[in-house]
Amino acid sequence: MQLSNRKKKIISILIESTDFVSAASISDQLEVSRRTILRELKGVEEWLQANNLELDKVTGKGVRLIASDAIRSKLLDQLNQEKINHIYKPYERQQKILLELLNAGEPLKIFYFSNMLKVSESTVSYDLDKIEEWLSSWQLELIRKPGYGIVVEGRESNFRKAIIHLFNEYFDRGELLHLIKDDYIDQNTLYKKTSVKNTLLSVVGYSLLERIEIAIKSSGVFKDYELADNAYASLVIHLSLALKRLSEGEEIRFDQQKLEEVKDTQEFDMSLRIAQVLEESFSLMIPMTEVGYIALHIQASRLRLTRDNRTEIKVKDYEVIYLIEKLIGEMENITGYMLVENQQLVSGLINHFGPAISRIKQGIEIKNPLLNEMRSRYPLYFNSVRKAVQILEDQLHVLIPDDEVAYLTMHFAAAVESIKKAASAYWNIAIVCSTGIGSSKLLEARIKKQFKHMIVKKVLSAIELNDDNLQGIDLIVSTIPVESSKALVVVSPLLLEEDIRKVENLLNQLTPLRQNSETSESSINFVETLTDLSVITQASLDLLNNFFILSEGKSDLETFARGAANFIAYEGYKDILFQDFMDRESKGVTWFDNQNARLLHCQSNAVEQVYFGFILSESDQYVAVMVGHKNLNVAIRKLLGHISLNLLDHNGWLEEVKSRNLEKAYNTFESIIRDYYYTLVKGGHDAN
Repeated sequence: MQLSNRKKKIISILIESTDFVSAASISDQLEVSRRTILRELKGVEEWLQANNLELDKVTGKGVRLIASDAIRSKLLDQLNQEKINHIYKPYERQQKILLELLNAGEPLKIFYFSNMLKVSESTVSYDLDKIEEWLSSWQLELIRKPGYGIVVEGRESNFRKAIIHLFNEYFDRGELLHLIKDDYIDQNTLYKKTSVKNTLLSVVGYSLLERIEIAIKSSGVFKDYELADNAYASLVIHLSLALKRLSEGEEIRFDQQKLEEVKDTQEFDMSLRIAQVLEESFSLMIPMTEVGYIALHIQASRLRLTRDNRTEIKVKDYEVIYLIEKLIGEMENITGYMLVENQQLVSGLINHFGPAISRIKQGIEIKNPLLNEMRSRYPLYFNSVRKAVQILEDQLHVLIPDDEVAYLTMHFAAAVESIKKAASAYWNIAIVCSTGIGSSKLLEARIKKQFKHMIVKKVLSAIELNDDNLQGIDLIVSTIPVESSKALVVVSPLLLEEDIRKVENLLNQLTPLRQNSETSESSINFVETLTDLSVITQASLDLLNNFFILSEGKSDLETFARGAANFIAYEGYKDILFQDFMDRESKGVTWFDNQNARLLHCQSNAVEQVYFGFILSESDQYVAVMVGHKNLNVAIRKLLGHISLNLLDHNGWLEEVKSRNLEKAYNTFESIIRDYYYTLVKGGHDAN
């Protein structure tokens, strides 16, 4: 009796289990219906009986193979000799078909897929229906014609965006850096690749990566132009796909006006140089439209803060501000909360969404590790932002991905919860005017009407304003400028609309001193958690993007400090960072790894992000380098403290570093940050 692949898989499951296995359990493993498994079990039982074996069947429990360990081992050898072909899961099968179509230079017949995947043509037809839905989301069309075959049609830019999206789905940051980061690419030891990954690597032109990497280095364009490791890797993948598509006669189309605009940029000059070395290396002409497309990719990838602490964005500032105002206005309509005067929200959105606009316009994806968490734990906020961003999608003529929506959700959730926190608290306030009478009474009446959570404890004249009279007062509302150690807001006696906004703005920045219930405390924790998540998300991305392992010949402190400063800081700031290192180390040394290593750390005006990495010497001595800007948030300090603890407790990580295994060291570093991140999400605002 000839066994099908599915029957072989069922027998393998029965061999590996000594207990009863239900049909439902087997159906879950093979991703087919329970009815299909029950049908297949009849054939399995016949085959086992032919081999003098029996199944023990118990209603409610399932089936169990009656056999000794020795017989099970012998039976497994027999199955292995017959070779069990890979059975694709439905999703994996559809991905294989999709990639074959995206990679094909001509129409493919349905029989081709049926034969390749060992499934019926009706199954392939069902898979094509699913693929057609997915392709339409990328503005690509699946053409199916009898006698002609199956082919995907659409704009070249949409082809590339779809392929890069799939690549990002299958290859995480660590794998991407492994592909690109090293000076050479070892194809034999790189992965134990799945079949889908193998196909995907072929689609993006994996065989070209090494030559592209060499060509970019020879161009020297990134010598004085900072690009994060993952952004650099993404660029190499982009170039690989572009060269492969060009060699197949597929050229990108580019708006002429946009091309003229980008020609005046530094990134276009860089792209020209890259194109020249690639043309020399591959004997392939790269058209000007492709050069422009490369320039835009570089622009969108360079997402760092500049020295003047403004986000470097490759769209006009007024466009960013206009779009953010539209977004905030829409969220005010949806939530009913006044948000436009919340400066922390506005600045946070500008810093995030400015670069995001450039990314979205060019189809460059960014992954948000908290996407599923934001969807499941805060669905109301997520869905509200998802609805609000439609106004931006209409304006920009793009689709804003859920990963970006999740980032925006964190900003808005923190802002709204801050207002809710204020609403659940109450403040004792003092009203101050020049005389303490007249206009103060009018202001008191207006405040009582407008702010139900304010209790007017005292009405004072400017002369009566002193510390004794302000005992138990949380906030001063004054009609004239005065000096006081208490929180103060100056308003008109009429409490006009702009005055109300000023008061609300101040309340949003204050920590309420008087809470009415445990619910209020819970609200504070929620706000703090959201705020910490927002801050740590950016800090985590900075740390991962800035991670490094360097080498120095000598092992003295000055050599280590100079090497770190030269690597981290820009020209004009290297000496400042070096001196900050030396000043900090003069106050005390933090040793670890049995005093073979020291933590070289400081806060400095020479940087605006957070950095972490290692510098090794020719001896056993080395340093861990940790640098942050002068105004580090408490949440970031806790994250850095968590990393420092791992220097003391995580010997495996240190061995990876000392063996100069950048990929493993990076992956471990990523897991350290990820564990902290998830602890913060699940356990509250204090992850330590």
